[in-house]
Amino acid sequence: MKRAEQREWLVKITYEVLSNQCEIEDIPARLESHGLPKDNAYLNESLQSLSDHREEINRRIEGRLVGWSLNRLTLIDKAILQVATNEILYMKDIPNAVTINECVDIAKRFSDDQAYRFINGVLSGIVSDQ
Repeated sequence: MKRAEQREWLVKITYEVLSNQCEIEDIPARLESHGLPKDNAYLNESLQSLSDHREEINRRIEGRLVGWSLNRLTLIDKAILQVATNEILYMKDIPNAVTINECVDIAKRFSDDQAYRFINGVLSGIVSDQ
């Protein structure tokens, strides 16, 4: 499975957690129910990092929301931003441009017509803060 597909699944699983359809401890079973291997290194490392650093990730996102709060975002936009911010901050082997481009593509498929621009702006700001 390509990294872009894995990233999309990561956004979907993060969305499930945010919408309370799935608890963190249920994630291995959810991966398996979607036909994904439980031993997928990228997914497991990303999910662990998202769990470990959720407060910092959300703080960084909030720092880039002009006139908005994290609570006002749609759950899919929040999931996309959390996954991308986690990669930008904690997964140094993935180029930031790849993360942003692929997450913008995910936003184009799963969010409203203008969300991808918003997500691109927030993520570009997070990268420039580093």
